[in-house]
Amino acid sequence: MPAARRPALLPVERALGRVTTNRGWLAAAIAALAAAGLLAAGLPELSVDIARMNHVSQATLDAEHRVQATWGNVFQRVYVALEAPTVEQLQRKSDRLTAFLDEQRARGRMSSAFAPSQLLPGPERAEENLAAWRTFWTRERRDALRQALDDAGTPLGFTAGAFAPFLAALERPAAGSTPIPTSSATCSASFARGTARTGSGSAP
Repeated sequence: MPAARRPALLPVERALGRVTTNRGWLAAAIAALAAAGLLAAGLPELSVDIARMNHVSQATLDAEHRVQATWGNVFQRVYVALEAPTVEQLQRKSDRLTAFLDEQRARGRMSSAFAPSQLLPGPERAEENLAAWRTFWTRERRDALRQALDDAGTPLGFTAGAFAPFLAALERPAAGSTPIPTSSATCSASFARGTARTGSGSAP
């Protein structure tokens, strides 16, 4: 049984039906008119460049450039959040994360990184920092620094004891950890920021 046919609802539908089914001069004439219209209006341009199809406004691009000029390429940084039930446990987690970031930088997998333990270390990290400080600031280096300050400070008008507090801090560095202020840990979250280069890893 042939398929049922319905009458065309609109004149345009009837006209298109005749054009598409007519193999005579009418179809050829309409095709020629369509080709002439395309030539008159210009051939359509096909672009496969995805960047050119981006609809971000120039104002938005200019704002992004200003942010990058001021703060660096913040859109390419990776942010890690730590969570702990207490400030002490949060600080220990931050210490472990800092050690992991140090290892990744040493391997060349990250170009830079910052974690709160660099400013507010926990007990273990503080002990490691103190040991590294004492290893670096040997007696010979402290004496050389004292002499360099005297040689440079006197011509500039500094008194003989101007650098005494600083030199005393080199002799007796402060030990112990620095607690995270409770006002900064209200949400028990600590953020670490870094810029990855290559490779991958997992935080402890």
